[in-house]
Amino acid sequence: RGDEALRAVSGMLQDSRIGDIPARLGGDEFALWLEEVDERAAITKAEKLLEASLALREYSGSVERPLGISIGIAVSDSEMREAIPDLVARADEAMYRAKRGGKGSYEITPIDTANN
Repeated sequence: RGDEALRAVSGMLQDSRIGDIPARLGGDEFALWLEEVDERAAITKAEKLLEASLALREYSGSVERPLGISIGIAVSDSEMREAIPDLVARADEAMYRAKRGGKGSYEITPIDTANN
């Protein structure tokens, strides 16, 4: 059932705009690159993914511990020329904050203007 759940998540991510890029980073971690969106649009996408993720419960081994997702958002300012690994690290940091808060949520890591 785990492979089926991973395929379901992959399908959720592929249901995006032309030009958005879904990727599996490894294990149960995925990324979705949204080209030319602001923070509000990223949040809207996260909320749609969280809603769609309710379907993952069918793959759960336990009603008490349903499958879910946690989303980390990092918005980049194109003028700052942030390196991709730094952007991914910020999104990863936000995702782990969301996980600590419980599945079914998202967190945002703001742009670090001091280091760019």
